[in-house]
This record gives sequence, structure tokens and C-alpha cells, in this order.
Amino acid sequence: MNELVQILKNTRQHLMTGVSHMIPFVVSGGILLAVSVMLYGKGAVRMP
Repeated sequence: MNELVQILKNTRQHLMTGVSHMIPFVVSGGILLAVSVMLYGKGAVRMP
């Protein structure tokens, strides 16, 4: 049981590290989308 808890803690640590490394990409994508809307007045994705 103790080994399972350690594996789960280790897995959680790896997932949180991956998420923290992806945050700059998500933020920069949002900034680029906001700039494109400001410049062109519409979103980059067409609505059906």
C-alpha cells in the first residue's frame, strides 16, 4: 500500500511539472489570438 501511494505521488509530481511547462505556450497563444482580434476585428476561427 505504501508503494502505491509513492507511485501516485510521483505520478502527480510528473503531471504538475508537465502542466507548468505548458503554461507559457497557452498564455502566448491567448495573447496572439487577442492581438489578431484587435488588428482584424474577427477571430481566427470561422464560426459555421
